Amino acid sequence: MPPIPINYSQFKGKTLILPIVSVGNVPQLACDLLIASLGLGRLEILSPEWVISCAGGRQDGVRGVTTPLEVFGKEGVDLVVLQQRSPAFTMYKDQFTQQITAFVREGEFENVLLLSGADVIGRDDRHMLSPIFHYPATSAQTPFHTRLTLTTPAFLSSPLPALPPIPGSGLLRRMLALLPAQGPSIGVLLQFAMEGDNRGDAHFLAECAAKVGDVRVAKWEEPPSWRVGLFGTPQEQTLYG
Repeated sequence: MPPIPINYSQFKGKTLILPIVSVGNVPQLACDLLIASLGLGRLEILSPEWVISCAGGRQDGVRGVTTPLEVFGKEGVDLVVLQQRSPAFTMYKDQFTQQITAFVREGEFENVLLLSGADVIGRDDRHMLSPIFHYPATSAQTPFHTRLTLTTPAFLSSPLPALPPIPGSGLLRRMLALLPAQGPSIGVLLQFAMEGDNRGDAHFLAECAAKVGDVRVAKWEEPPSWRVGLFGTPQEQTLYG
């Protein structure tokens, strides 16, 4: 399909939040919270040719259609969120990761924070200290790197040039391998999770991401889509006597 024009200049020097489709979809839920709580608006649409098609209405009665890959931001907020609402086709994983890493490179972001789930089946004794851990994918000592390392414990007990295989983390390792070695500071927040109602996990991950991204959230708000379609409203208590 023909390329979708993107105004890359608006992203220069900002921090990108990049959720990885992974176990429990906690990264996507955390991004929903960041978008709703910071009042971020849709800035750009990325080509959906390498992901499973999906479409729906937009939030709060805004005209238009929601698409699988959308970029959110706001004037005066140095945080940009790339929300991914459907997984990449298995046969097009390489093309998809190349598309995303090209976006990172062209956007000239100062920092990139990847959010990923990790299956609790791979959790060992050392990882019982916290539900969230960090991995610094670049070694440059920047304010972003400092916030990353102070917010959560380290995922690895000793530095390694690359992350080992992590069950449930989707395309995380593949994405890290393709991100530019020279350029933005890159870090990862890993949230141990399982399938189910992960609203609590999403709130915790979003709070950690906001701290690492150096943005203040006055009040956390859940998007209307959670109440209408994703989780629904609470059960009427009179049903239980």
